[in-house]
Formats: sequence, structure tokens, C-alpha cells
Amino acid sequence: FWLKSSGGLGWCAVARAAMQLFVRDLAGRALPIVAGPEDDVAGLKAKIEATGGVPADEQCLIFGGRSLGAAELLGACGLSDESTVFLSLELAGGGKKRKKK
Repeated sequence: FWLKSSGGLGWCAVARAAMQLFVRDLAGRALPIVAGPEDDVAGLKAKIEATGGVPADEQCLIFGGRSLGAAELLGACGLSDESTVFLSLELAGGGKKRKKK
């Protein structure tokens, strides 16, 4: 399929071939996952849940130093064959601080 380049210089072809990704889990294991560049992050999370057992709604995927949004396409995130994605868990929190009495 075709993607418009971010620099506005035109269109570029992106291969639809499957790519093997490695997901580094909390225990340090690398889970091999096969996905395509046109798949979205939500689909990758579902595959990780099926393979590694971590519920998709608790996953936070990090690649290239940033968290990946569920609607983003894997190819648009910069993922390519044999890329490593880091899995962490969504943490509850962010509440207001309590004042000491």
C-alpha cells in the first residue's frame, strides 16, 4: 500500500509482507510475534495477549522511546522486520496528593 511521506515530498510504497517482531516482556523474555505493517497496535496487543497471556487492556507497548497508541499502524510507527517492542503494564494512579494533617 502507499503512504504519504511526512516531509510532503510525495508517496512511497510500503511492503505488505509479514514481519517478525520481538516483544520483550516483564520477565525479559522475547516473544516472537508475526504481524504486518498495515496492522494496528490494538491488533498487536491482541496477539501478545494470545501468546503471552497479558490482557490487552493492561499492556503499554514502547518502541523507539515512545508509547504506541492503539490506532497507530505498525509500519507508520517505524516497526520493521525483527524490531523489538518493549511491553510494560499500565499503572493505575495519578490521583490528587493528600495533605498531611
